[in-house]
Order: sequence, then structure tokens, then C-alpha cells
Amino acid sequence: MNYDILKYKTDVNYENEFVNDELEQRFIKRYAVLESNVWLIKNIKNLAIEKENSENKILWNVVGYLNLLAFDLASVGYSLIFEKKRWQKIYFARQVVLLIYEALEDIPEILGKSYKSLFIDVPRSSDFILNLNLYKTDLQEFKKLYREYLLHIRVNVCAHRDKDINMQLEIIEEIDPYEIIKLMIDFEKILRNITDHLQKLVVKMVTPIN
Repeated sequence: MNYDILKYKTDVNYENEFVNDELEQRFIKRYAVLESNVWLIKNIKNLAIEKENSENKILWNVVGYLNLLAFDLASVGYSLIFEKKRWQKIYFARQVVLLIYEALEDIPEILGKSYKSLFIDVPRSSDFILNLNLYKTDLQEFKKLYREYLLHIRVNVCAHRDKDINMQLEIIEEIDPYEIIKLMIDFEKILRNITDHLQKLVVKMVTPIN
């Protein structure tokens, strides 16, 4: 007997063409980069704390937050894409939703006024702030399009669970993991634009810690 209650249809072409060894190797390389980034940022921030260098501490904390988010997203995203079992695939889709939703709430805050104030007296920083604002606009557009959809999943079957299992199952049954994968890829592009942009400038402008 088939007990599968999920409504999404397995996309055989997608699974056979997109999910391959080349993609897995890209994930492995991404893991290695992000893992080394997180290790390095953690140590630099700790050194800034030790030397009481508040500006460097703030700068590297922001870059660290974004790299850690990217590391988590790559980790659970790998499981979402490569998982074959249907219920498990939906489970990982729900975790991706949680990561993206929380990031949409947090990123504008950590890149807000207190962060921008660090660049007030930095020469040629206006172009940097302008481009950063463009990336933040992309993030806001993404948020406007998908926030309600993501929130609906988050508050009922993810960060929180509706106490009525019928409500839980109704939402879970309707989740399409391929739609979540598409959202994840679109979000990751925006996140990478922001992260790469910040890292280039931070490496150039950060004051020596000694």
C-alpha cells in the first residue's frame, strides 16, 4: 500500500539532469571555501575583541554572520537537492524556508545605520554603499514577493508547529520542494552578491589589529 500523502510530483528530468556529480563537486568546493571563511573570521573577530578594536569587531561580525548563513544554507540545500525520499525532501525544504525567512528579517538590520556609520570617514566608500544598497533592494524585492509564503510554512510546520495535525499536514502536503529549490537558488545569488561585495571592501579597509 502506498501511504504517501504528499502532492508534489517528482521531477524526473530535473533529478536526472540537474542532480549530478558535477553539482555535488560544486557543493564540496563551496563547503571548503565557507568553512575556511568562518574559521578565519572567527579568529580575526576574537583578536579584535582581545585588542578592543570595536570597528573591526563589528565589521567581521557582519561578514561572519553572512558567511555562516551561507554555510548553513549550502549544508541544508545539499540535503534538499540530493535527497530522494519524498518526506525527507519536504523536511529539508522546510528547513531551507526557515533559514531564508530569518535571513530576510535579520540582514537589513545588520546592514543598517550602525554598520553604514563605520564608513562615513572612509575615502571612496560612497560607491561601496551605493552598490550595497542596490543589493539590499534586490533582497527587499525578494522579501516582498515571498515573505508571506515563507512565513506561512515557518509558523505552522517549521520554527513552530500548529497543534492541529490536520493543519500541519495540509500545509506540508502542498509544499513543492522544487519551488523551494528555485527560491533557495535565487536567494543564494543575492546573498552571495552581498557577501562578496562586503568581503572585498573589508579586506581592503580593515585596520591592522596589533
